[in-house]
Formats: sequence, C-alpha cells, structure tokens
Amino acid sequence: MNVRKMAKLNTRKGIWHTILLSLAVTAGVLLTGLFYVKGQLQQSAERNADNSARHILERTRDYLEEVSRATDNFMSPFVYWLKMDSVRCMAIEEVSLNAITTCNSVFAMLEGYVDNNPRTRSISYVFAPASLIPESRRAFAPRVYREGFRREDLSARGRQLYESGLYRRGDTSRVAFFSAPEYRDDPSTSVITYVQPVRALANPDKTVRQIWVEVELDGLCRLLEAEKPYENASICLFDSEGNVVASDDQSELGLSLADWNPIAEPDCFQERQYRMDDLGMTLAIYLPVKEVYASIKVVYLHMFVAIMLLMTFLSLGLLAFFRIYVREEKANIHTGHELKLAADIQKGFLPNASLLAGRLELYATSEPAAQVGGDFYDYLERNGKLYFCLGDVSGKGVPAAIFMSMTGSLFRAAARLSDSPAEIASIMNDALAERNEEFMFCTFFVGVIDPETGQIRFCNAGHNPPMAFGRPGGDTHFIVSEKNPPLGLYGHCAYVERTDELLPGQLLFVYSDGVTEARDTVKALFGDDRLMDILSALPDGTLPQQCISRVRQSLADFSAGAPQSDDITMLCIWRKP
Repeated sequence: MNVRKMAKLNTRKGIWHTILLSLAVTAGVLLTGLFYVKGQLQQSAERNADNSARHILERTRDYLEEVSRATDNFMSPFVYWLKMDSVRCMAIEEVSLNAITTCNSVFAMLEGYVDNNPRTRSISYVFAPASLIPESRRAFAPRVYREGFRREDLSARGRQLYESGLYRRGDTSRVAFFSAPEYRDDPSTSVITYVQPVRALANPDKTVRQIWVEVELDGLCRLLEAEKPYENASICLFDSEGNVVASDDQSELGLSLADWNPIAEPDCFQERQYRMDDLGMTLAIYLPVKEVYASIKVVYLHMFVAIMLLMTFLSLGLLAFFRIYVREEKANIHTGHELKLAADIQKGFLPNASLLAGRLELYATSEPAAQVGGDFYDYLERNGKLYFCLGDVSGKGVPAAIFMSMTGSLFRAAARLSDSPAEIASIMNDALAERNEEFMFCTFFVGVIDPETGQIRFCNAGHNPPMAFGRPGGDTHFIVSEKNPPLGLYGHCAYVERTDELLPGQLLFVYSDGVTEARDTVKALFGDDRLMDILSALPDGTLPQQCISRVRQSLADFSAGAPQSDDITMLCIWRKP
C-alpha cells in the first residue's frame, strides 16, 4: 500500500474516530443531564408528596380544632381563662344553678350549640356533684342530641356517670382533650368525645363543670378518604393511647395501633407521621412509592425516548456526513488526479527551460498559483533567428489553462507563417477573438532576436515591459514599446512592433505581473522598483538561470510565507560577449 493510500485510510479512520468520540461525548452529556433532571423530578415528586401530607394534616387539625373553637365561643359569656402552671384553663364562678338559669334554658342553650355545629352528634353540660347547691340536693347533667333535639339528663345514671373513666379523666385534667373513640356497630354512629373541664374561679384546683361534645367519626373518615393524594395511599388518625380514631377505610375503626397494618409490602410505601400533642393525636400517612413517582416516570420515559431519538438522528446525520465526506473525498481525489494530469500536460506544452542558440542563452520558468495556470512561455528557432514569447491569460485555474494552451499553439503556428512580431500578434489575436464568448484575453510579449547582430524586433500586447540590464557600464532600464491591446478581446486590431538591440553581455528579462504584484503578509506589493533594484545589483557575468533564481529567492523572502496569489513566469535571454 503506497503512502497516499495510507494517508487516505488514516484520514478516514481519524474522521470515524472523531464521529464516534463526538457521539460518545454527546451521549454522556445527554445522559448526565437526564440523570440530573431525574433527580430534580424525584425531589419535586417528594416535595409534592410532603405538601399533600401536610395538607391532610392541616385539614384534620382544622376539623378537630373547629370543635374546640365552637366550645370556647359557646362558653365565653360565662367563663374566665386562668393560667395554671403555663396551662390555659377555663374557670367559672360557682353560684347556684337557680341563680344562673332554669333547666329548660340550659337545654335550650345546648340545642343552639348543636344546631350551629353540624359535626356535633350531642353536647352535655355535666355539673360536678360537689358544686350543687345544698338546698337542691340533686345532680344535673343535661345532654341534647342532634337527632330531633332529643333531651336527656345524664345524672339519672347516678354513680355510673360520675365514676365513669371519661368523667374521672375530665375531673383531674386541667386542659381540654379528646377521649378514646366509642365504636358502634354502625360506623356512622361511632364518636369521639371532646371534653372541656371548667374550674371554679375561687378554687382553681376544683372542677365544677365538664362540657362533653360528641363528634361523629364518620365525617372525619370521609374527610380523610377525600383527601387521599394517591389511590393506594392509607391515612389513619390515632389517639394518645394508640386507638384508631379515624381512617380513610372505616372498616379499620376499632383497631389499635398494634393491630393496624394497612400495607402488605412496607418497602413499597413511604411513611409519614405527624404528632399533634395539643390535641393528643397522631396522624399516620402511608404513600405508595409507585404512585408518588408515577408522574416523573412518564416524564423521564418521554425524555429518554426523546434523547434516544436525538442520538439516532445525530448518528444518522454524522453517518450521512461521513458518507458525503468519503464521496466528496473520492471526487476530490479524482479531480486532483485529473488536475495533476492536466498540469503535467500543460508543462508538456512548455519547451525546455534552457536553450543555447549561437551567442544566445535562454532560461525560463513558470510557477502556477494553482495546479494549472494561465501563464506560459515558448520559443523556437527558425531561419537562424530566435522567436520567443511570454503570455499571461486573464483569470486562473482550468479556464485560463485551456485558453493558455490555445494561445501557445497559435504562437507556434503564427511564428512559422511570419517573421514579424506584429503580424504574429495579429494572427493570434484574430484567431482567439473569433469565438471568445467569455471575453478572456491574454497579455503577450513576442520578440525575434538575431543571435549574430543582437537586433531584437518585438511587439508588446498589453504586457509588462521587459527590462534590459547587465552590460558593463550600462544601466537597467525598461524596453518600452508602442501600446497594443491584449490578445483575444477584439479581432482585426493593428499591432505595432519596435526594434532594439541586445548588446553583448546584456540580459533581457521578460516576466508576468505575478512577479511585481506578489504580496507579503500585510498585502504590500513587490513592485517594479524592487525588481529593478534586484536586477541592477546582480554582478557582471550573471547567467540567465542565476538571474531567475535570484529573483525567485527575493520573492520568497518578500512573501514570508504568504500564499502565492498569481502565476509567476520569467524568461531571461543573455547575449554572450
């Protein structure tokens, strides 16, 4: 395998590796972003779950506190608030029952409470036995039920009332509390009792009244069921003794904390417990993990699919790019091969770089700016004379090269038909202008030298004037001629020639504008003056090849790496002394 094939193979491997690396980096960045977004979505889902749980807590607390607020407002006209050991207690002046009101008015007052508080099943106003007036010698504990505003005097139960656990706890408590729930066969009739002890204002250590408010658990259970944030979530409210007060599933009423087990797979649920010490309650919420993260799984799946589609399209795009690159590379290689072949053919049109013709020595070079160019030179010997020319076709590249080939061929044909430079230029101009639809043209210098006499007849068709130099004691100067139009623009133009003499030891330097219009890195021109200074500084006896080599070196030094902007062609003739 040759070096060029190895280079192409390495280039393709490098591009393929670059594509794979780009895909890997892109995939890494996208997947990293995906995992980051997944984490953010998880945090968002957990925040939503926390907010839902706290919302349930607030609704539950509001439900229970509404009972205490209603009771406080109900008793506010008759009671005072005392602070005992940092605890806020309700107190009342201990006066006779008859002094306050009649029994019927107490019942009426309790009926008003029930009527204004739809969550209340019944309310009781229990007088302590020790607080009864001596002359009445009877107990009094009125209760009013919501159903039909039915009245009952609980004192008729006698010792059963005053020795009950509920009464004894209220008698010793300084603050209000919720009792253990009372479960009935019908869950809708299960209740929890709110107890508000009332102390004697004159003797705060003594409880003289108790207010009992029965709250239906059915409403609280319906609230918990309605507030479930997820279908399979489980919510339960416990009292301080671990009894189930309320649950989203009313069949769980009557269970204790030890018996309550709403989930079969604990690892699949998130547990949140909130203590309400002021109410003596604990709210337990179990949230199903799958449902908590269900929404983000959908988003995550959509994002993953989108990323996979993006990676697929990116891969297909890069693969298509690689295929296009390979196709264009092959086309460029093919075009480059053809251009190289064209350049070789073009060089074949040019004669040898050096010539010895009697007392004349000639040397010429041509360096195209691209692979092919529009500059050319040519020479031939006929009838003991040297015919030579140098041309510069407008434009660059392949079109200029084709036009140059036509012009070079015409020179050889015209030089065999006439020994007059003006006639040669005229013949070439008419032929080039005949079908020149692209209006291309060629600046052209043609000359005929007699090696013995040094006589030079020449015609300049819009070209740079050549320079003569090198004779001992002589100066460097331009060979000025009549102004003639370039070849190819207009047919049937009259061209004028002039005659001069190339003295022994003198050199004639003919060049294209690529020499004087060469630019350095700051776009400055090489210029005619610099060229003239270089030629003037050449020592006597300089040969044509040495002259051209010196100019080429000066151009390289001047350009300092700047790209060649135009074709550079030089031809130098020396007449031996």
